[in-house]
This record gives sequence, structure tokens and C-alpha cells, in this order.
Amino acid sequence: MLETGASHVETAIQFNLNNSSLISRWLIAFREQGIEGLKPKSKGRPSMSKKANNQKKKEEKKLTREEELEREIELLRLENA
Repeated sequence: MLETGASHVETAIQFNLNNSSLISRWLIAFREQGIEGLKPKSKGRPSMSKKANNQKKKEEKKLTREEELEREIELLRLENA
């Protein structure tokens, strides 16, 4: 299309695409982001299970011996109360 000067509609017909506006969106993405703009992007929300597990692991790793003891004391105080 860029080389021949064909319109969006002509290009869509040439490549058997039903929607010529798709060509327009691709052209805009290409001009703004280059080839990276044309690569497929993941859709939807990311899984929560991995994120939650990673955060728990990070919390466990960050706790020093002193912090672990303080946490245990706090839990015991709550249990006694």
C-alpha cells in the first residue's frame, strides 16, 4: 500500500480482508510504534495465582530472624487477647 499508493479498500480487497478499517489501524500502529506495534498483545487480566504466590514468597524471604520473632509475638498476643 505504501509502495503502490493503493487505498485502504484496495489493499483489503487484494489480501481478502473483510474490513478495510483494519488496514487503517495497522497503519497507525506501524507509524507510531514500528514493527512492535503490529505484534500480537496478550488480552485479558493476568492470572492472580502466580502473582499472589510470588508476593508470599517475597515476604517470606524478606523476613529476618528478628522480624519472624516479632511476628510470632504479635500473633501470640492476639491469641491471648
